[in-house]
Amino acid sequence: MKAVLAWTLARAGRADEVRRLLVEIEAGSGGAFAYQRATVLAALGEREAALTSLEQAAAARDPWLVLIGVDPMLDPLGGHPRLASLAARVRPAAG
Repeated sequence: MKAVLAWTLARAGRADEVRRLLVEIEAGSGGAFAYQRATVLAALGEREAALTSLEQAAAARDPWLVLIGVDPMLDPLGGHPRLASLAARVRPAAG
């Protein structure tokens, strides 16, 4: 739930608090935080960092990636070619 708080603070423009919270969350995550980090970074407007975090989530086979095409928390990344490429790799078209 701290990731949702960090996202909310990011949307409110409270970047300093978000950065402190991200460090705290990362320390206790055991490395399974890449997708949530991406949503927070997207809310901060850090598109490239958010996309890098999503790619890390994909490499770790993060189950949250099933939401990549529908998660409104990732809307700030919409239209970015890296997101489209990642979504195609994660959610291939039904054949």
